[in-house]
Amino acid sequence: PASFTNMYIDQPEWESSGAETNRFFSDVRLLEGPEITKTWNLAGQLLGNVLSDSISLEWELNNLDILDSHDITLVAGEEIINMREVSSAIIVKEYFENMQITVGPLVEDDSCESQGLVTCEDGSCASTLEDCSCESQGLVTCDDETCAETLEDCIDLSNDLVPDEFSISSPYPNPFNPLVKFDFSLPSISEVNVSVYDINGNHTTTLLSEIKSAGHYSVTWNADSHPTGMYFIQFRSDHMVKTMKVVLIK
Repeated sequence: PASFTNMYIDQPEWESSGAETNRFFSDVRLLEGPEITKTWNLAGQLLGNVLSDSISLEWELNNLDILDSHDITLVAGEEIINMREVSSAIIVKEYFENMQITVGPLVEDDSCESQGLVTCEDGSCASTLEDCSCESQGLVTCDDETCAETLEDCIDLSNDLVPDEFSISSPYPNPFNPLVKFDFSLPSISEVNVSVYDINGNHTTTLLSEIKSAGHYSVTWNADSHPTGMYFIQFRSDHMVKTMKVVLIK
């Protein structure tokens, strides 16, 4: 029997936002500079009787003058391929279902700015200076994840910083290696569960499962023991259920 393949851009968050499907065959994005990363998640389907253990991919890059000096990289499992230097590759069949094309820097180069982030005083990265850890600012961390000059100040701050409404940030940095973080705020007590799933929907780990009082919180996932690929962080509380896509690149 014959065999053939099908490929598409996988955008599950678009489907959850109202699109009829998570499968798209084109996507247009604004490139913000050669040091800012943009990632497209590709999913492949093997249809029919596929006997080979590997898949041959070929591509053609057009309008490279628009991309200027941006790096263009294909990530398939452990394979990292410079798409400017070659126009074809042989990949392991199992990786065909979970690939990424990245335009811009592929991995961290020890520069927060290369990821569009800021550098905290301790050298860590954050979306804004306000998102830097308490320790990096010479402060202590209160039980509600807020910062204060001393532990005695935490009690007074916790009363003043109860949020008026629920909020949740996008995971950052994204792509990441190996730490990714997101923040959320609860206006009232709530049971909170945060779990991670792989591209196939398999449960990977539970990051948080407990009752939280009103306040501001942060959740960090250390994916050091997990392979390169796309993962989904699912947040559940009495206020919202949200699934967020992250890409681990080692």
